[in-house]
Amino acid sequence: MFMQEEAHQDVMCQLVKKSASYCTSEGRVKGALTICEYFICFEVETEKCIVKRSDEDKVEAQHSSYYCYVDMHDVLQCKYVVERSKHFLHLFVALRNVEGALVRVVFRLSKKKDVFDDFLTPEKLAEESMILCKAILEFRDHIESEGMRTKSVIPFCEEFGEPEKMPFLQVSSEELAEPEESDGSQSNSSDEVPAEESAPARALPSLSISDSPVFYGRIKKKVLSIKSSILTEPMFAALRKELPKVFQLRNWKLVYSPSEHGTALRTMYRNACDFGATLLIIQDDAHTVFGGFISEPWRVTKRFYGTGENFLFTFKGGGLRSYHATLLNEYYVISDLQAVIFGAGVQSGLFVAADLVNGRSAYCDTYGNSDLAATEDFKVLNLELWGFV
Repeated sequence: MFMQEEAHQDVMCQLVKKSASYCTSEGRVKGALTICEYFICFEVETEKCIVKRSDEDKVEAQHSSYYCYVDMHDVLQCKYVVERSKHFLHLFVALRNVEGALVRVVFRLSKKKDVFDDFLTPEKLAEESMILCKAILEFRDHIESEGMRTKSVIPFCEEFGEPEKMPFLQVSSEELAEPEESDGSQSNSSDEVPAEESAPARALPSLSISDSPVFYGRIKKKVLSIKSSILTEPMFAALRKELPKVFQLRNWKLVYSPSEHGTALRTMYRNACDFGATLLIIQDDAHTVFGGFISEPWRVTKRFYGTGENFLFTFKGGGLRSYHATLLNEYYVISDLQAVIFGAGVQSGLFVAADLVNGRSAYCDTYGNSDLAATEDFKVLNLELWGFV
Protein backbone atom coordinates (compact mmCIF):
# COMPACT_ATOMS: atom_id res chain seq x y z
CA MET A 1 0.00 0.00 0.00
CA PHE A 2 2.84 2.34 0.93
CA MET A 3 4.59 1.66 -2.37
CA GLN A 4 1.44 2.48 -4.32
CA GLU A 5 1.01 5.80 -2.50
CA GLU A 6 4.69 6.61 -3.00
CA ALA A 7 4.43 5.86 -6.71
CA HIS A 8 1.34 8.03 -6.95
CA GLN A 9 3.16 10.89 -5.23
CA ASP A 10 6.07 10.46 -7.64
CA VAL A 11 3.69 10.82 -10.58
CA MET A 12 2.27 14.00 -9.05
CA CYS A 13 5.76 15.44 -8.62
CA GLN A 14 6.73 14.64 -12.21
CA LEU A 15 3.56 16.12 -13.68
CA VAL A 16 3.45 19.50 -11.99
CA LYS A 17 4.16 21.38 -15.23
CA LYS A 18 4.66 20.31 -18.85
CA SER A 19 5.47 22.20 -22.02
CA ALA A 20 2.48 22.03 -24.38
CA SER A 21 0.54 23.90 -27.05
CA TYR A 22 -3.13 24.82 -26.89
CA CYS A 23 -4.88 23.80 -30.15
CA THR A 24 -7.48 26.43 -31.05
CA SER A 25 -9.45 27.66 -34.04
CA GLU A 26 -7.06 30.59 -34.31
CA GLY A 27 -3.95 28.43 -34.32
CA ARG A 28 -1.56 26.70 -31.93
CA VAL A 29 -0.21 28.58 -28.91
CA LYS A 30 2.82 27.43 -26.90
CA GLY A 31 2.78 27.58 -23.13
CA ALA A 32 2.82 25.50 -19.96
CA LEU A 33 0.26 22.89 -18.88
CA THR A 34 -0.02 22.69 -15.10
CA ILE A 35 -1.71 19.64 -13.57
CA CYS A 36 -2.55 18.95 -9.96
CA GLU A 37 -5.19 17.10 -7.98
CA TYR A 38 -7.74 19.88 -8.36
CA PHE A 39 -7.27 21.50 -11.75
CA ILE A 40 -5.60 21.55 -15.17
CA CYS A 41 -4.37 24.94 -16.28
CA PHE A 42 -2.77 26.28 -19.48
CA GLU A 43 -0.90 29.58 -19.48
CA VAL A 44 1.34 31.39 -21.96
CA GLU A 45 4.53 32.06 -20.01
CA THR A 46 6.65 33.77 -22.64
CA GLU A 47 6.93 37.54 -22.94
CA LYS A 48 4.93 37.49 -26.19
CA CYS A 49 1.91 35.33 -26.96
CA ILE A 50 2.48 33.96 -30.47
CA VAL A 51 -0.33 32.17 -32.34
CA LYS A 52 1.00 29.81 -35.00
CA ARG A 53 -1.69 29.30 -37.65
CA SER A 54 -2.20 26.23 -39.80
CA ASP A 55 -0.74 28.10 -42.79
CA GLU A 56 2.47 28.71 -40.79
CA ASP A 57 1.66 32.40 -40.30
CA LYS A 58 2.37 33.79 -36.86
CA VAL A 59 0.47 36.56 -35.12
CA GLU A 60 0.81 38.14 -31.70
CA ALA A 61 -2.15 38.04 -29.31
CA GLN A 62 -3.18 38.77 -25.74
CA HIS A 63 -1.98 36.25 -23.14
CA SER A 64 -5.37 36.27 -21.41
CA SER A 65 -7.16 35.14 -24.59
CA TYR A 66 -5.54 31.70 -24.24
CA TYR A 67 -5.71 31.19 -20.50
CA CYS A 68 -7.52 27.89 -19.93
CA TYR A 69 -8.57 26.55 -16.53
CA VAL A 70 -10.30 23.16 -16.16
CA ASP A 71 -11.66 22.22 -12.76
CA MET A 72 -10.90 18.52 -12.15
CA HIS A 73 -14.54 18.04 -11.07
CA ASP A 74 -15.57 18.81 -14.67
CA VAL A 75 -13.25 16.28 -16.36
CA LEU A 76 -15.16 13.31 -17.79
CA GLN A 77 -12.35 11.70 -19.74
CA CYS A 78 -8.76 12.17 -20.80
CA LYS A 79 -7.62 10.52 -24.02
CA TYR A 80 -4.07 10.22 -25.32
CA VAL A 81 -3.81 10.38 -29.14
CA VAL A 82 -0.81 10.06 -31.46
CA GLU A 83 -1.17 11.46 -34.95
CA ARG A 84 1.59 12.03 -37.51
CA SER A 85 4.17 11.43 -34.77
CA LYS A 86 2.68 14.22 -32.68
CA HIS A 87 1.29 13.59 -29.21
CA PHE A 88 -2.00 15.08 -28.01
CA LEU A 89 -4.16 15.08 -24.91
CA HIS A 90 -7.91 15.25 -25.51
CA LEU A 91 -9.82 16.44 -22.44
CA PHE A 92 -13.57 15.83 -22.45
CA VAL A 93 -15.08 18.36 -20.06
CA ALA A 94 -18.61 18.92 -18.76
CA LEU A 95 -19.18 22.67 -18.48
CA ARG A 96 -21.92 22.53 -15.89
CA ASN A 97 -22.30 26.30 -15.83
CA VAL A 98 -23.06 26.38 -19.56
CA GLU A 99 -26.34 24.45 -19.69
CA GLY A 100 -24.53 21.13 -19.31
CA ALA A 101 -22.35 21.49 -22.40
CA LEU A 102 -19.91 18.69 -23.17
CA VAL A 103 -16.75 19.93 -24.88
CA ARG A 104 -13.35 18.65 -25.96
CA VAL A 105 -10.17 20.61 -25.32
CA VAL A 106 -6.95 19.62 -27.08
CA PHE A 107 -3.34 20.14 -26.05
CA ARG A 108 -0.30 19.09 -28.08
CA LEU A 109 2.49 17.84 -25.85
CA SER A 110 6.00 19.17 -26.34
CA LYS A 111 9.09 17.03 -26.75
CA LYS A 112 10.66 18.93 -23.88
CA LYS A 113 10.98 16.95 -20.66
CA ASP A 114 9.48 19.90 -18.81
CA VAL A 115 9.24 23.63 -19.24
CA PHE A 116 12.95 24.18 -18.67
CA ASP A 117 14.62 20.89 -19.67
CA ASP A 118 15.97 18.96 -22.66
CA PHE A 119 14.03 17.18 -25.41
CA LEU A 120 12.60 13.69 -25.00
CA THR A 121 12.95 10.77 -27.37
CA PRO A 122 9.67 9.70 -29.08
CA GLU A 123 9.54 6.57 -26.91
CA LYS A 124 10.01 8.53 -23.69
CA LEU A 125 7.45 11.13 -24.77
CA ALA A 126 4.89 8.38 -25.41
CA GLU A 127 5.60 6.86 -22.00
CA GLU A 128 5.29 10.17 -20.16
CA SER A 129 2.15 11.06 -22.10
CA MET A 130 0.44 7.88 -20.98
CA ILE A 131 1.49 8.54 -17.37
CA LEU A 132 0.08 12.04 -17.69
CA CYS A 133 -3.23 10.75 -19.03
CA LYS A 134 -3.48 8.15 -16.25
CA ALA A 135 -2.67 10.73 -13.59
CA ILE A 136 -5.47 13.04 -14.76
CA LEU A 137 -7.96 10.18 -14.62
CA GLU A 138 -6.73 9.17 -11.16
CA PHE A 139 -7.13 12.71 -9.90
CA ARG A 140 -10.61 12.82 -11.37
CA ASP A 141 -11.52 9.47 -9.77
CA HIS A 142 -10.33 10.48 -6.32
CA ILE A 143 -11.52 14.04 -6.03
CA GLU A 144 -14.74 14.58 -4.10
CA SER A 145 -17.37 16.44 -6.12
CA GLU A 146 -20.20 16.80 -3.60
CA GLY A 147 -20.99 20.38 -2.72
CA MET A 148 -18.22 21.72 -4.96
CA ARG A 149 -18.83 24.66 -7.29
CA THR A 150 -16.96 24.13 -10.53
CA LYS A 151 -15.29 27.10 -12.17
CA SER A 152 -13.79 25.95 -15.46
CA VAL A 153 -12.87 28.71 -17.92
CA ILE A 154 -12.23 27.38 -21.44
CA PRO A 155 -11.93 29.92 -24.27
CA PHE A 156 -11.43 27.40 -27.11
CA CYS A 157 -13.05 23.98 -27.39
CA GLU A 158 -15.28 21.76 -29.52
CA GLU A 159 -18.83 21.09 -28.38
CA PHE A 160 -20.44 17.63 -28.45
CA GLY A 161 -23.70 17.74 -26.51
CA GLU A 162 -25.00 16.83 -23.07
CA PRO A 163 -22.78 14.62 -20.86
CA GLU A 164 -25.67 12.78 -19.20
CA LYS A 165 -26.59 11.31 -22.60
CA MET A 166 -23.07 9.86 -23.02
CA PRO A 167 -22.38 7.51 -20.08
CA PHE A 168 -19.60 5.77 -21.99
CA LEU A 169 -17.41 8.79 -21.32
CA GLN A 170 -16.94 7.79 -17.69
CA VAL A 171 -13.66 5.96 -18.20
CA SER A 172 -11.51 5.26 -15.16
CA SER A 173 -7.75 5.18 -14.77
CA GLU A 174 -7.97 1.39 -14.24
CA GLU A 175 -9.56 0.95 -17.67
CA LEU A 176 -6.79 3.00 -19.19
CA ALA A 177 -4.10 1.05 -17.34
CA GLU A 178 -5.46 -2.35 -18.39
CA PRO A 179 -7.20 -2.01 -21.76
CA GLU A 180 -8.92 -4.93 -23.42
CA GLU A 181 -6.86 -6.77 -25.98
CA SER A 182 -7.64 -5.88 -29.56
CA ASP A 183 -9.01 -8.52 -31.90
CA GLY A 184 -7.37 -6.84 -34.85
CA SER A 185 -10.62 -5.42 -36.22
CA GLN A 186 -9.47 -1.84 -35.53
CA SER A 187 -6.43 -0.32 -37.12
CA ASN A 188 -4.10 2.30 -35.73
CA SER A 189 -4.84 5.93 -36.61
CA SER A 190 -1.17 6.28 -37.48
CA ASP A 191 1.37 3.73 -38.71
CA GLU A 192 3.86 5.23 -36.29
CA VAL A 193 1.81 4.49 -33.16
CA PRO A 194 3.31 1.56 -31.20
CA ALA A 195 0.90 -1.23 -30.27
CA GLU A 196 1.10 -0.52 -26.55
CA GLU A 197 -0.02 3.07 -27.19
CA SER A 198 -2.81 2.32 -29.65
CA ALA A 199 -4.70 -0.09 -27.38
CA PRO A 200 -5.32 2.40 -24.57
CA ALA A 201 -6.32 5.03 -27.12
CA ARG A 202 -8.92 2.65 -28.60
CA ALA A 203 -10.19 1.79 -25.11
CA LEU A 204 -11.26 5.43 -24.77
CA PRO A 205 -14.10 6.03 -27.27
CA SER A 206 -14.00 9.00 -29.62
CA LEU A 207 -17.01 11.25 -30.09
CA SER A 208 -16.36 12.40 -33.63
CA ILE A 209 -15.62 10.82 -37.00
CA SER A 210 -12.14 12.30 -37.04
CA ASP A 211 -9.69 12.56 -34.15
CA SER A 212 -7.56 15.11 -35.97
CA PRO A 213 -6.76 17.69 -33.27
CA VAL A 214 -5.96 20.51 -35.68
CA PHE A 215 -8.85 22.96 -35.82
CA TYR A 216 -11.25 23.76 -33.00
CA GLY A 217 -13.79 26.54 -32.71
CA ARG A 218 -15.03 28.62 -29.82
CA ILE A 219 -17.76 27.13 -27.67
CA LYS A 220 -21.06 27.13 -29.54
CA LYS A 221 -23.41 27.28 -26.58
CA LYS A 222 -25.33 30.53 -26.13
CA VAL A 223 -23.52 32.87 -23.80
CA LEU A 224 -26.82 34.57 -22.89
CA SER A 225 -29.34 32.56 -20.87
CA ILE A 226 -32.11 34.09 -23.04
CA LYS A 227 -32.04 36.56 -25.92
CA SER A 228 -31.64 40.15 -24.78
CA SER A 229 -34.45 42.55 -25.64
CA ILE A 230 -31.98 45.43 -25.67
CA LEU A 231 -28.53 44.31 -26.80
CA THR A 232 -27.58 43.53 -30.37
CA GLU A 233 -24.73 41.08 -31.04
CA PRO A 234 -22.17 43.87 -31.68
CA MET A 235 -23.26 45.61 -28.46
CA PHE A 236 -22.87 42.40 -26.48
CA ALA A 237 -19.41 41.74 -27.96
CA ALA A 238 -18.25 45.29 -27.17
CA LEU A 239 -19.55 45.17 -23.58
CA ARG A 240 -18.01 41.77 -22.95
CA LYS A 241 -14.56 43.09 -23.81
CA GLU A 242 -15.07 46.03 -21.44
CA LEU A 243 -15.71 43.80 -18.42
CA PRO A 244 -12.92 42.91 -15.96
CA LYS A 245 -10.98 39.94 -17.36
CA VAL A 246 -12.33 37.54 -14.74
CA PHE A 247 -15.84 37.98 -16.22
CA GLN A 248 -15.03 38.16 -19.93
CA LEU A 249 -15.17 34.38 -20.45
CA ARG A 250 -18.25 33.76 -18.34
CA ASN A 251 -21.80 33.32 -19.56
CA TRP A 252 -24.56 35.80 -18.86
CA LYS A 253 -27.75 35.01 -16.97
CA LEU A 254 -30.74 37.36 -16.92
CA VAL A 255 -31.24 38.33 -13.28
CA TYR A 256 -34.05 40.83 -13.60
CA SER A 257 -36.26 42.49 -16.20
CA PRO A 258 -39.52 44.41 -15.54
CA SER A 259 -41.23 42.59 -18.38
CA GLU A 260 -40.30 39.23 -16.82
CA HIS A 261 -40.43 39.94 -13.09
CA GLY A 262 -42.56 43.04 -12.54
CA THR A 263 -41.63 46.66 -11.88
CA ALA A 264 -40.15 46.73 -8.39
CA LEU A 265 -36.67 47.55 -7.12
CA ARG A 266 -37.20 45.16 -4.23
CA THR A 267 -37.64 42.29 -6.71
CA MET A 268 -34.48 43.27 -8.56
CA TYR A 269 -32.46 43.25 -5.33
CA ARG A 270 -33.95 39.91 -4.29
CA ASN A 271 -33.17 38.30 -7.65
CA ALA A 272 -29.62 39.63 -7.57
CA CYS A 273 -28.76 38.41 -4.06
CA ASP A 274 -27.18 35.18 -5.37
CA PHE A 275 -24.91 37.03 -7.79
CA GLY A 276 -21.75 39.03 -7.29
CA ALA A 277 -20.97 41.42 -10.14
CA THR A 278 -23.85 42.44 -12.41
CA LEU A 279 -24.43 44.65 -15.43
CA LEU A 280 -27.41 47.03 -15.57
CA ILE A 281 -28.58 47.81 -19.11
CA ILE A 282 -31.16 50.49 -19.89
CA GLN A 283 -32.88 51.55 -23.09
CA ASP A 284 -34.56 54.96 -22.98
CA ASP A 285 -37.61 56.13 -24.94
CA ALA A 286 -35.27 57.42 -27.67
CA HIS A 287 -33.83 53.86 -27.95
CA THR A 288 -30.41 54.90 -26.63
CA VAL A 289 -28.70 52.03 -24.75
CA PHE A 290 -26.59 52.72 -21.66
CA GLY A 291 -26.03 51.49 -18.11
CA GLY A 292 -23.48 50.56 -15.48
CA PHE A 293 -21.37 47.68 -14.17
CA ILE A 294 -21.32 46.97 -10.43
CA SER A 295 -18.51 44.77 -9.11
CA GLU A 296 -20.19 43.74 -5.83
CA PRO A 297 -23.54 42.23 -4.80
CA TRP A 298 -26.39 44.74 -4.61
CA ARG A 299 -27.23 46.13 -1.18
CA VAL A 300 -30.22 48.05 0.17
CA THR A 301 -28.36 50.87 1.88
CA LYS A 302 -28.10 54.63 2.04
CA ARG A 303 -24.30 54.46 1.93
CA PHE A 304 -22.18 54.34 -1.19
CA TYR A 305 -20.33 51.10 -1.90
CA GLY A 306 -18.53 49.37 -4.77
CA THR A 307 -14.97 49.37 -6.13
CA GLY A 308 -12.90 51.07 -8.80
CA GLU A 309 -13.92 48.30 -11.22
CA ASN A 310 -17.40 49.83 -11.49
CA PHE A 311 -18.01 51.75 -14.70
CA LEU A 312 -20.73 53.49 -16.71
CA PHE A 313 -21.23 53.09 -20.45
CA THR A 314 -23.35 54.31 -23.34
CA PHE A 315 -23.90 53.50 -27.01
CA LYS A 316 -25.06 57.06 -27.64
CA GLY A 317 -23.80 58.15 -31.03
CA GLY A 318 -23.07 54.61 -32.24
CA GLY A 319 -20.17 52.74 -30.70
CA LEU A 320 -19.51 51.91 -27.06
CA ARG A 321 -18.14 54.63 -24.80
CA SER A 322 -17.19 53.58 -21.28
CA TYR A 323 -16.42 55.69 -18.24
CA HIS A 324 -14.30 54.07 -15.56
CA ALA A 325 -13.66 55.38 -12.07
CA THR A 326 -11.64 58.60 -11.95
CA LEU A 327 -10.71 57.91 -8.29
CA LEU A 328 -11.63 61.50 -7.39
CA ASN A 329 -14.04 59.99 -4.88
CA GLU A 330 -15.48 56.60 -3.90
CA TYR A 331 -19.17 57.28 -4.53
CA TYR A 332 -19.49 54.31 -6.86
CA VAL A 333 -23.10 53.25 -6.30
CA ILE A 334 -25.88 53.61 -3.78
CA SER A 335 -29.07 51.53 -3.88
CA ASP A 336 -32.13 51.65 -1.64
CA LEU A 337 -35.89 51.35 -2.09
CA GLN A 338 -36.14 54.90 -3.49
CA ALA A 339 -33.54 54.81 -6.29
CA VAL A 340 -30.35 53.46 -7.82
CA ILE A 341 -27.57 56.03 -8.14
CA PHE A 342 -24.18 55.63 -9.84
CA GLY A 343 -21.57 58.25 -8.94
CA ALA A 344 -21.76 61.64 -7.26
CA GLY A 345 -20.24 65.08 -7.22
CA VAL A 346 -22.28 68.04 -8.36
CA GLN A 347 -24.72 65.53 -9.88
CA SER A 348 -25.00 61.75 -10.19
CA GLY A 349 -23.79 59.95 -13.29
CA LEU A 350 -26.88 57.74 -13.52
CA PHE A 351 -30.07 57.95 -11.48
CA VAL A 352 -33.00 55.52 -11.82
CA ALA A 353 -36.10 56.11 -9.68
CA ALA A 354 -37.88 53.36 -7.73
CA ASP A 355 -40.65 53.18 -10.37
CA LEU A 356 -37.98 52.08 -12.91
CA VAL A 357 -39.53 54.53 -15.36
CA ASN A 358 -37.95 57.90 -14.64
CA GLY A 359 -34.24 58.60 -14.73
CA ARG A 360 -31.53 61.19 -15.15
CA SER A 361 -27.94 61.16 -16.40
CA ALA A 362 -25.33 63.91 -16.12
CA TYR A 363 -21.62 64.46 -15.57
CA CYS A 364 -20.30 63.22 -12.22
CA ASP A 365 -16.86 63.36 -10.62
CA THR A 366 -16.81 59.63 -9.83
CA TYR A 367 -16.80 58.49 -13.46
CA GLY A 368 -16.14 61.68 -15.44
CA ASN A 369 -18.93 60.70 -17.82
CA SER A 370 -20.96 62.71 -20.29
CA ASP A 371 -24.75 62.35 -20.51
CA LEU A 372 -25.47 58.67 -21.09
CA ALA A 373 -29.06 58.92 -22.35
CA ALA A 374 -30.44 60.80 -25.34
CA THR A 375 -31.53 63.59 -22.97
CA GLU A 376 -30.53 64.46 -19.42
CA ASP A 377 -33.94 63.41 -18.09
CA PHE A 378 -35.19 60.22 -19.66
CA LYS A 379 -37.94 57.61 -19.53
CA VAL A 380 -36.98 53.93 -19.28
CA LEU A 381 -38.32 51.94 -22.21
CA ASN A 382 -36.62 48.68 -21.23
CA LEU A 383 -34.26 47.50 -18.50
CA GLU A 384 -32.24 44.33 -17.90
CA LEU A 385 -29.89 43.22 -15.13
CA TRP A 386 -27.42 40.48 -16.09
CA GLY A 387 -25.26 38.31 -13.83
CA PHE A 388 -22.22 36.18 -14.70
CA VAL A 389 -22.03 32.41 -14.23
